[in-house]
Amino acid sequence: MNNLGHIAGFYVDSGGREHGFSGAPGHLQSLDAPAAVDTRAEAINDWGQVAGSYTDGSGNTHGFVDRSGEFTTVDIPGAKSTTVSGINDWGQLVGSYTDSSGTGHGFVQTFGRVETLDAPSATRTDAYGINNLGDVVGTAEVSTPNPGGGTVPGTEVWVAKPSFLHGNATDTALAVASAAGLSSPSDQQTLGSLLQSAGAGNWSHLETTLASVAGTVAKAPAPSLGGGLDNIAAAISGMIMDYNHATGVS
Repeated sequence: MNNLGHIAGFYVDSGGREHGFSGAPGHLQSLDAPAAVDTRAEAINDWGQVAGSYTDGSGNTHGFVDRSGEFTTVDIPGAKSTTVSGINDWGQLVGSYTDSSGTGHGFVQTFGRVETLDAPSATRTDAYGINNLGDVVGTAEVSTPNPGGGTVPGTEVWVAKPSFLHGNATDTALAVASAAGLSSPSDQQTLGSLLQSAGAGNWSHLETTLASVAGTVAKAPAPSLGGGLDNIAAAISGMIMDYNHATGVS
């Protein structure tokens, strides 16, 4: 469920096929990825973008993002299967993939850039959700020592912030801005500063400042980003909402 009360999920029809759905309760619409045998919608952000996974006719699993009926397939390079489980208002995606050896890993994708997430000492890692500050939550399959000897398999929950979303990320932020079609150095610097502040949970930029620059940096992302952001103004608007929530502004 997003902050507007819209939901996403999936159902099974009488023939045993899975279909996604999204919308407001009482006004739900089915959602099927093109050429999919089964479709599961797993998450929806405040802009109505839906993320999930589908199985094709060959039995392969792929992630997807649906932006107002425009589907983008998400496949981690070299992976046997990819699932997407979460999306935030920046268009950042999280999910899981299985590599060629059958090992499961979590991942986060930001502006087309992918980082693998592996919990320490885990035999499998899954990422399920991401908030607007870049914090990711997931689970890991681990083995713990048994007092009677040997180990006991189990599952633990983890929360993490991927390394490229925090710290001194000036170069990364500027590269993202440039890839998003922001050719002006001043626009790149502005967006870079906003990205770093959001990633660090630092609200040094007041709401009025964010609002004033939204129009300046609101340009459609380059095709190479695969629609990572429908437009940057939407992302800044999401930051404004988070700022209001954090500071108690109604």
